[in-house]
Amino acid sequence: MAEVQPHTFAFPILIGDIGGTNARFALLVDAFAEPKTFPVVKTADFATLDDAIQATVLDKTSLQPKSAVLAVAGRPAA
Repeated sequence: MAEVQPHTFAFPILIGDIGGTNARFALLVDAFAEPKTFPVVKTADFATLDDAIQATVLDKTSLQPKSAVLAVAGRPAA
């Protein structure tokens, strides 16, 4: 029988909250560090989510995320 392993994410972890108006990003360097936060940006300023992450996070730090947890807003159910 296969052993069940708990799911883990590799650090650094990119955390994102992408709404219809604003996007917020942070990096978790390890399980004990405070999140490294970045300025809130307007989602309309970027053509794609990739563009927003590149300009807001990746261009501002030498840390390269190995995992990501993203919350993305969608249209309300009709």
